[in-house]
Amino acid sequence: MRKAIENAKNAAEKSGVADKTEFLVGDVTRLEKLKLPEFDFAFDIGCFHLLNEADQEAYITGVSHVLKRNAVFLLYAFTPRKQGRKEVGFFPTELKERFSRFFTLQRYEERTYWRFPANWYWFVRK
Repeated sequence: MRKAIENAKNAAEKSGVADKTEFLVGDVTRLEKLKLPEFDFAFDIGCFHLLNEADQEAYITGVSHVLKRNAVFLLYAFTPRKQGRKEVGFFPTELKERFSRFFTLQRYEERTYWRFPANWYWFVRK
């Protein structure tokens, strides 16, 4: 975790946005414990699709509580596939339903990076 934060800080510095960024470490299934303000934008690449189902529900609720109304939540998630012994990933219709209590799915785009099929999802907080 420390290495990821260190890398992110270095990238922010190189990009000239270090004075506009803050990096926090916490449990994504317990975002309320971080006592965060509400944000206009959230971004997830590689977290949600690897959580178990109960943690995914806690994550969705937590993200909804830290985003302002009409905020954008950009999610990168695998499409269904085997990872080791377990299935990971989602079809767009599944994510639309899973997030529907708090978010509206505006659009999604298929983007495969590395060798794993995945999609980008643009959600808006209700």
